[in-house]
Amino acid sequence: MAKLLLLSAIIMAIVIPVRMARDPNPSRGFKRSLLFYVVFCFCYVLALKYFYFKLI
Repeated sequence: MAKLLLLSAIIMAIVIPVRMARDPNPSRGFKRSLLFYVVFCFCYVLALKYFYFKLI
């Protein structure tokens, strides 16, 4: 489980830009990509703080 939590950062670094690249408006896709990345980073930090150290 701890390995999946760490691997999720690599997966989302690929998935978020690929999903947002399909947006017909490049500017909106870029802004949404940044927004989703910031939200993911926030959730990832919370997950590390509360779950990761309990798993190892």
